[in-house]
Amino acid sequence: MAILKRPGEDRPSTRRQRRLWTVAPFPELPAVPFEGHNVIEEIPDACGLLLFRWFRCVHLWVTVDETEGVAPLFRETEASSLVPAWGVLSVPEGIRVYVPTFALLAKAPSAVKAGDLAKACAAISEWATEQGHTITAAMFAEAAAWLRPDSPEFMFCAGRANRHAAAYVRAALWFERGVDVARRAADWTSYIDCLLGWGNLEITRGSYGQARRLLIRAYRSAKKYNIRALGAAAQHDLFMLCVDERRFTEAYQHAASALSLYSATDPPFPYLVHDLAQTFALDGYGALALPLLLAVRTIIDVPSAQIQIAGNIAGAAGLVGDLDQFYAAWDEVSRLATHPGPYVAAALITVAEGAYALRLTRQAVDAATKGYQFAKQRKEPTEERRATEILEKVRQAIPPPQPPRTKPELVNLASRLLSEITQRTAGN
Repeated sequence: MAILKRPGEDRPSTRRQRRLWTVAPFPELPAVPFEGHNVIEEIPDACGLLLFRWFRCVHLWVTVDETEGVAPLFRETEASSLVPAWGVLSVPEGIRVYVPTFALLAKAPSAVKAGDLAKACAAISEWATEQGHTITAAMFAEAAAWLRPDSPEFMFCAGRANRHAAAYVRAALWFERGVDVARRAADWTSYIDCLLGWGNLEITRGSYGQARRLLIRAYRSAKKYNIRALGAAAQHDLFMLCVDERRFTEAYQHAASALSLYSATDPPFPYLVHDLAQTFALDGYGALALPLLLAVRTIIDVPSAQIQIAGNIAGAAGLVGDLDQFYAAWDEVSRLATHPGPYVAAALITVAEGAYALRLTRQAVDAATKGYQFAKQRKEPTEERRATEILEKVRQAIPPPQPPRTKPELVNLASRLLSEITQRTAGN
């Protein structure tokens, strides 16, 4: 059984060994009225109550030393509450398969395997992410990492889930521990994954220097250990970092490096095309961006990406003066922007940029103001800055700039990518 509060790691005597082998501690449990409180607060219905009970029992299981005897702590009343009274078939389909796992946890906790319970918690976290329950997702991802303290993969998932939930300090702690545990185990894939996750977190926090150091470290490790896919991912992330810094020349260089490592059939390829299209729009080339965005939206069907793609379509449509596409995309963003989740502020602010390009002053102010409020809630300084820039331009009545002269190399790149995406769509 995994114990949350374990004795300290053995410390080697030499300074070199200490630097290599000391493992960052687990993040402390968040200060809440009681364990699982945030689950029922985020999901205030019968499903939330069930998940609350499951989480509390996992928390109990990992925090009590098995030598103290776990079984007496799981009373019969608590055991029955882990199986929903309204019937197994009424449990959401995405988590229904785990009802027997938690029933066994209640009836015979000593028979439960930490690995099985960790996989269940990780799967519940993924389900919660798909449903937009970011806090619940983070809590169950952390539970999986508690259960398997030797698994950097679960620590990466805990860091990523906390990043999505805007719990940035906790996310950094999980990524740091994941890096240490992966290095200790010579698990270089997880090591690089954690560095990339940590680098993306620092981009979100606006710590660009730290982000660059982490991403370069990830790329060098991927190159050293010949892990091509993660080398491409590192170049992709360095590309997006340069975009945030508005260093477009360097950004296109990193994008070219990523494209040289990806093939058109690789799952990340459409995401890179989307991000390049977004960059074209930010660089003023709306006519290059819009066809690419409309093409990739038929391939990227991840729910969390829908609002981001719609926002970018609105921005590009504004640049080319396509009112129909702009309003259709804006309607979709408005429908999805119900709370400050991942990418929501960015999408709203991109809508504001499209409205500004179309000289729709009131619409630009409305979208930028809402985007600014959401960015402030999630502590996203880059998006706060973008919203402020749009509001200031509108306040000063600064007209939108004229489209820049199109560069032949960018036209050729956009044409090639559109052809490859179109072929991929036809192949499906």
